[in-house]
Amino acid sequence: MSAPVDLAADVLLAAGGAVLVLGAVGLVVRRDVRDRIHYAALTSVVGAPLVVVGLALTAGSWHPAVKLLLVGALLAGTGPALSTVTGRAVERATGAGREGRREQ
Repeated sequence: MSAPVDLAADVLLAAGGAVLVLGAVGLVVRRDVRDRIHYAALTSVVGAPLVVVGLALTAGSWHPAVKLLLVGALLAGTGPALSTVTGRAVERATGAGREGRREQ
């Protein structure tokens, strides 16, 4: 591969790795379930696709690159929906609505 493609892949992999580490630290540090959901969404919507695109650039041929890009699109597409469903399940389980008020 050429040097610019390798450089772009390295930058994407480093940025994706940094986002994944930040999300993991946020999951450990934050106490509120809603905050943890936000950090989990950050990893699936931003971090994983960055890593996948970086890996796709380093793939030797188009076939593994297309597979990787499909996986990245699936992660980025389902991440927000899973976060929303998880947040609603937490609200129902705890009985707290938006802004922490109790539903009747």
